[in-house]
Amino acid sequence: MEQSPSQAERNVQNQQQLQAGRMAGLGYWIVDIDENSVFWSKEIYIIHGLDPNTYTPSLDKSINFYHPSDRNYAQACVASAIESGQNFEFDLRIVRPDSTIVHVRAKGECEVRNGKTIKIFGIFQQIYKIQSTKSMTKVLDFQRLLMDANTDLVFVKDANFKIVEANEAFLSLYPPEKRHQVIGYTTLEEYNEEQVEIFLKEDKKAFAEGLSEVIEVIDFPNGSQCVLLTKKIRFYNDEGEAFILGCSRDITSIKQAENALIQANGELEEFAYRTSHDLRSPLVSSLGVLNVIEKNIANNNHEKLNDYVQIVKRSLAGLERLVSDILELTKTKNSDEQLTLVDIPKVVSQTLDKFSEMDNVSRLEIRLNFNGDGIINTKTSRIVLIIENLISNAIKYQDLSKEQSYIAITLNEYNKYIEFKVADNGLGVPLKYQEALFSMFKRFHPRVSFGSGLGLYMVKKSVEIIGAQIRFDGTKNTEFIVTLPKK
Repeated sequence: MEQSPSQAERNVQNQQQLQAGRMAGLGYWIVDIDENSVFWSKEIYIIHGLDPNTYTPSLDKSINFYHPSDRNYAQACVASAIESGQNFEFDLRIVRPDSTIVHVRAKGECEVRNGKTIKIFGIFQQIYKIQSTKSMTKVLDFQRLLMDANTDLVFVKDANFKIVEANEAFLSLYPPEKRHQVIGYTTLEEYNEEQVEIFLKEDKKAFAEGLSEVIEVIDFPNGSQCVLLTKKIRFYNDEGEAFILGCSRDITSIKQAENALIQANGELEEFAYRTSHDLRSPLVSSLGVLNVIEKNIANNNHEKLNDYVQIVKRSLAGLERLVSDILELTKTKNSDEQLTLVDIPKVVSQTLDKFSEMDNVSRLEIRLNFNGDGIINTKTSRIVLIIENLISNAIKYQDLSKEQSYIAITLNEYNKYIEFKVADNGLGVPLKYQEALFSMFKRFHPRVSFGSGLGLYMVKKSVEIIGAQIRFDGTKNTEFIVTLPKK
C-alpha cells in the first residue's frame, strides 16, 4: 500500500533524527519500574560498545558499566529518582568491555502515577572522545587508591552541600545498608541538630572564605563517636563550579591522652600539696608533744608522760600508714604485673583473717554468699588491694550505735564476668560527698578512723588496671559493686 505524503515525511524525519542521534552520539532509554525492564536505543549500545543481538540491558547491569569511582553517585541518582520522582542529570564515565573509558551525559525524567514513579525516560550522550585505560584509567585508579589508602575521612561537597565523592574510610562510618545513600546526598538527616548546625556553618565558611578548620565531636550513623580535626578547602572545576574538599582526622586518642594528662597534672598538684601537708602535720604535732615531754622531765613531772608518749605514737603510726599508702599508690601506678589465676573466695578468707584483730570486728556479722568458684585470670595484687580496702573500710566505718551490724560479701559468676559486692549497714557516705568518692585524700569520717584518704582512689586505679568496673550504691546501705571481666 502506498504511504501518504505526511507519513512518508514523518518516516524521513525520524530517519534524519536517528542519523543525527548517531552523529551526535545521542541515544535514549526507558526504565519500566513495574515490569522491571530496561530499553536501550541502538545508539546506547554503540556508546557502551555492546552488540544489541547478544546483550540484554537491566538496571543493575547498567549501573555496573559506570567507572568504580562514579558508580555510587549514578546509583544514588537513580535510586533518588525512583523514590522521589525528581528528574536528574549528571556527567560521568562508563567503562566499555574493552576497558576503554567514555565520558557521557545522562538525563532522566520520571513518570509519576499516584505519587509513585512508574517509568523513567532518559537520554544518553557521549560528550568526549574515547580515552584508553593506559592514560585515563591509571590516573583515576591512582587517585582512588590514594583516597582509599588514606585513613583520614576524605570527601567532596557541592554548593548544595551534597557529598559527590568520598573515600572508603568516610563511607565505613555509615551502616552497609545506607552507604548507597551517601554519594549524591547531604546525609544531614543522620545527625542531630547541633551537629548539623556545625556542619553547615563550617561548609558555608569554607565556600565563602576558602578555608575552614574545626575540632568537632561527631556521633556517626554506624554508632561510633569520634573527635575530629576537620579542614575544608574550596576549589573550582573546569566549568567554574565551586566545591569543598574536606579532610577529617580522628584525634580521639590524642584528646583522650590530653585529658588524661590534664587530669594527671591536677592529681599531681593535689598530691604534692596534700602529702606535704599530711606528712608535716604529724611531725609538727609529735615535735610539739616531745617538747612538752622534755619540759615535764626537766621539772620531774612524770605523771602524764605515758599519755604524751601515746599521743606521739598514735601520730607517728598515722604517719607510717600515710607513707605506706603513698608507696602502695606508687606501686599501683607503675605495676606491670603478669596475669595469674586468682581465687577470690580464698582472698576474702585471708583478708578476714588478717583483719580479725581490728577494733570492734567481733561485733560484726559476716555474711558470705558465693555463687560460683570465683576463680579469675587477673593481677593478684590488684584484686587483693581492692578486696582488702573494701572490707577494711566496712569494718572501720561500722555504726556502733546499731545493735546489729553486718558486712555482706557476695560473689555471682556469669558467662563473661564475675560480680563482687561488699555491702554494710555502717555510717555510709553522705550524698554530697558521693561524687568525689574515688578522689585522692577524701576522708568522710575523720573522727571515727584516721586514714590517708587514698584507699578508694587506689581501689579505682586498680579496677582500671585490670579492665574492671566499680560503682557505688548508697540508696539504702553502703554497697560497692565490682564487675570483673573473664579473660
